[in-house]
Amino acid sequence: MPRIIISDQFLMWSELFALWSIVSYGITADPPPEDADGVTFMHAHLSLPISREQISAISIVSGVLLFVIRGGTYIVRGSLRKTETLPQLSLRGTEADSDTGTKRLDLVEMNRGRLIGNLERLVLTLVVVAGSYAALGFLVAAKGLIRSEELQEREFAEYFLVGSLCSVLVALCSGLVIRYTLLALWPELLSLQMGS
Repeated sequence: MPRIIISDQFLMWSELFALWSIVSYGITADPPPEDADGVTFMHAHLSLPISREQISAISIVSGVLLFVIRGGTYIVRGSLRKTETLPQLSLRGTEADSDTGTKRLDLVEMNRGRLIGNLERLVLTLVVVAGSYAALGFLVAAKGLIRSEELQEREFAEYFLVGSLCSVLVALCSGLVIRYTLLALWPELLSLQMGS
């Protein structure tokens, strides 16, 4: 049997489907359906002391956090490709790959950037959810300060700025969606914050 190749989009969809299934069928407040004779089917049933609103909030927050990591990477990489600012390998003597005539991507830098971007988006999203917008600016400035030497090169500066700004935009929008969701569906959770 030939090996089936799964796309990243299909993998993300299947992970979201699994999460939805767990939340919908594993943590449900509804009783199992009855058969035609009125006898209840026996299922393993997980009953937690949380409301339907809280289950909805958990589902939305989980989906948005998955999007921040996986979908955010697609958005940032797509923006970097569109602006042609993906990091290139500096090849000695030529700028192009001798076989194809194209520039070669610096995969090590891209993977490093992806990991940093995923962590950055996750932290920034949580900062926005907490309503600490000053910390958002501090974290972005700290990232720029750490890589300030490398920002002297125009190509790296463009790659860094496009990637960082896309990452921040995804995190900001996602954090606001989560914050609004929690305020609407589970306000008690946000009231547990220190200093609020």
